[in-house]
Parts: sequence; C-alpha cells; structure tokens
Amino acid sequence: MIGVNIEEIFPREVDLLKYIEDQIPTNFDLNLVIHQHAFYINVDLIFLNDDKINDKYSIIKLQDLTQIKQESILSKQQATELEKLNQQKDRIFSTIAHDLRGPLVNLSEVLKMIDNGTISVDEFKSLIPTLSKDIIYTTDLLENLLHWSRSQLKGYGIKREQFNLRNLIINEINYHLPSANSKKINIIHDVFPGEMVFADMLMVQIVIRNVLNNAIKFCTENCEIYINATYQKNHEMLINIEDNGVGIPAEKLKEIFIGDNSTRGTANEKGTGLGLMVCKEFMERNNGSISVESTAGKGSKFILTLPTAENIHPS
Repeated sequence: MIGVNIEEIFPREVDLLKYIEDQIPTNFDLNLVIHQHAFYINVDLIFLNDDKINDKYSIIKLQDLTQIKQESILSKQQATELEKLNQQKDRIFSTIAHDLRGPLVNLSEVLKMIDNGTISVDEFKSLIPTLSKDIIYTTDLLENLLHWSRSQLKGYGIKREQFNLRNLIINEINYHLPSANSKKINIIHDVFPGEMVFADMLMVQIVIRNVLNNAIKFCTENCEIYINATYQKNHEMLINIEDNGVGIPAEKLKEIFIGDNSTRGTANEKGTGLGLMVCKEFMERNNGSISVESTAGKGSKFILTLPTAENIHPS
C-alpha cells in the first residue's frame, strides 16, 4: 500500500507505531482481530537513509502467518489429545488386566479343585454366589471395554433415531431387578408414556444401565432409587436418576468420569470406573450431557440430558 499512512492501517497497534516513530529496526509477530477473526502477522521494519538526496525510507514488510500458526496450534492440540488418550488407554488396560485376572484365577482354581476332588459338592455350592458375582462383574467389565473401544474408532457410527424413553427405562429396571432385590432396593420411575428422545438407542441403554448399576452398587439395604424424566423448553429431555445411598466423597466426585476411579460397593461389589467414562463419552456423542450431584452419606443424583428432535442438535 504505497502512500497510505501506517496509522490508518494499524490505528491500535501502539508498539508498532512507536517502533516506526523512533526508527527502530525490528522483527516481531503481531496478533490482530479483524471482524472477530484472528490473524497472525510477522512484521519486519527496515529503515534506510539516502545520503544523496538527504531522505529517509521506511520499509514495512508484512507476512501473513495465520495458516501456519493455526496449523501449528492444531498440531499441538492433537499431540496433547493423543498423549491424554494414550495415558487413558494405559490406565484402563492396567486396571482391567488386574481386575480380570482375579475372577478368572478364582474360577480356574475352583474348577481344578472340582476336577481333583479336593472339594465336595456342598463346598462347591457354597462358592457359587461368589463365583456368580465374579462372572457378572467380568461380563460387565468386558462389555464396557468393548463399548469404549468401539467408541474410539473413527468409523464407529451413531444410529440416531426417535425412540420411547419410558420403554427403555422400564426394560433396564427389569434387567436390574435381581441385583436390586438381593439388597432389598426399591426402584421407582416417574416417566410418562410417550416420552421420546432422539439419540442412539443402544448408547442410551448402556448409559442408563451403567448409572443404574452404579446406584445399586452404592445403596445399602432398603434404599430407594428414583428415576424421572421431564421435557424442557429447549427441546431437551432431562433425566434424573437419584438414590439415597452412601453418596460420593467430594474428592472423588471431581474425577468420577475420568475412568480410573474404582470403589467397591456397599456389598463389596467391584468396579473399575470405566462404565461412567463410557457414559460421558456416549452422552456427548449424542449431543447430550451427564453430570452428578452427591453428598457423602446422603446419596447421589445423576443428571442426564438428551435432545428430543432431530433438527435441534445437528451432528
């Protein structure tokens, strides 16, 4: 731009104008925001004296580095994210390797004792409840691992559809009745017929299953679990799953969705924390959310939101 006053181009760049006024040769990067868009400019200031005509020249070289800078920022973000994922993967597999080994070794040892005639039929029967819990735990752990690993694959698709939330919740309550009845826990729901959400039904089923399982795990005998769903004005369904169990300590509440937060239940039920991490992943991928409120000794409330219509939250 020949003949244009530099103050007209950069009226707010005080440092740049000061360098020019004081005739200070320099090279620096300039961050600009123009019409809410960020630009990264490299500025090279050169000052020349022409002794023949006794005149001074100022050369201001501007180079747009916006694309290079954005690519650099993106690359750093991707590297940071990849490092976090690798750390998360290492934590998960380390935990799973440890937690899978115990139940499988127990089962293997019992089978060996049966085969060798070391234990009687009555002794074996007394071990069945423990073995049954180990098998259920191992199955749930492998299911959550499978769901999590699938969710990490780029090609893993989401099949969003309109479906009846009440029917899904009732099915999940029925699925958990045996474990709830064993602890004399009452599960109550207040979800109106015809309440519809728009999401991947299998993913939502996995979320409800994990949250319910978590509630039962941390309830003592004769506790209650209450589930309700209410339609919100912003075209979202608000789902609350609340219990009056032992609650979650404040120091663990902040890390509950990370994936390495394992705590035994009131009946010594085992867990890895992987299930709630899967829940967070699945809710976010369906344009929903999951959060938790809890007070140690009083119980917990998991709060879920899901879109109710296809066009509200585009992918």
